[in-house]
Amino acid sequence: MQVSFNLAHAVQRYAAAAPPPAPSDPVDRVDLDDAARIIHDTTLHKPDTVWRFKGDGWMYEPAVGPDKTVYVGCGDHHLYAFNPDGSLKWKKPAGFVMSAPAFGPDGTVYVGNNEGELVALSGDGAEKWRLGMGWSGGAPTVGPDGTIYVGAGSNKVFAITPRGDEKWHAETRGGVKARPLVTDGRVVVGDLFGTLHALDANSGKSLWTKDTHEGFNAEVARGADGSILMTRWKSLEALDPATGKVRWATPASPARNAGLAVLSDGTIYVPSWDGTMRAFDADGEERWSCKTPGTLATTPRVAPDGSIVTRDTKRRIWTFTSYGKVAWSQQTPSDYSEGIMCDPCVGPDGTVYAGSNDGSLMAIRFRTFEQRIEDLQGTAKGPRPTIEVGDEWIIIGGVRIPVRQPLV
Repeated sequence: MQVSFNLAHAVQRYAAAAPPPAPSDPVDRVDLDDAARIIHDTTLHKPDTVWRFKGDGWMYEPAVGPDKTVYVGCGDHHLYAFNPDGSLKWKKPAGFVMSAPAFGPDGTVYVGNNEGELVALSGDGAEKWRLGMGWSGGAPTVGPDGTIYVGAGSNKVFAITPRGDEKWHAETRGGVKARPLVTDGRVVVGDLFGTLHALDANSGKSLWTKDTHEGFNAEVARGADGSILMTRWKSLEALDPATGKVRWATPASPARNAGLAVLSDGTIYVPSWDGTMRAFDADGEERWSCKTPGTLATTPRVAPDGSIVTRDTKRRIWTFTSYGKVAWSQQTPSDYSEGIMCDPCVGPDGTVYAGSNDGSLMAIRFRTFEQRIEDLQGTAKGPRPTIEVGDEWIIIGGVRIPVRQPLV
């Protein structure tokens, strides 16, 4: 199938010329959709920086709201809201907010700040209320009925109504930084002393506790079978949600300050201090592992295409395919030799948002080979080109592109 000269010329700009294949080389003719995964595995990909905003202080953990607005706390004691195109929507005083916001069903934005407050703002930035919780507010979670659950450094977990009234609070052994998990009528959260607490979501009554002797800096997760999943220094563990007893445990060497991600099919993703991303099935059997030269340090996020996004201690973002390969990585800026280890987040279109300690919030997007070709074709209409794939080359419209190994 013929491809326009402009397309062929543009593709040549992205790849060095390769020698033509010998006539005996095998060729599989596939359409563009079928070739996407092959090209993804064999071609070096780099993401695009969609936009970058420089604030007046460190940018921390972002989150994307229901209307695709991007929210992030800044070291200048403001909460910033951005439109998807990177333009500033508003910034409002909210205290020193390091953790990602949570969102109510009506679009209310909830943030915990280091001053020990839970702050509620409307989608246009108007402050609704503030509630003092002692000191050092944690990351909030919104339950199915709109109740906000949040921990604090005052050794308490709070349940707050959408109007800002306290429903109940429960005592913990240590301060609570981690985001509570709300599941099956329970609130499950670990404290910095190393105790995991299961509380009744309606009353705050303690259902069970489990001492692990290792502080919880990140949230626990719900497994596909309802188990409570947590990472400890050398293991991944599944707990019975009714009793807190261990159902199974498997060696994992997880990152100490990071949580885990769970898919609907039961797949569990765990980042490790040795730079390895590991995937486990719902019973704790390892499916695959992928090593990077970094030290993975943040809770993984799953993109709409199934890829997994995390960050290392040298402020590089790593993205893995669902089948265990590095898809791409991107260095993010920093004013220091080691960046802040704040979780990135992923928007509904696959854009990755990451804060940094040079005051930047970056929006990064990886475009598939199919999307790149469509971009290169511009507005031209016509049939898609046929791609020829060999062991050492890919041909698109007569342009030969050498196969490369994925970035590691």
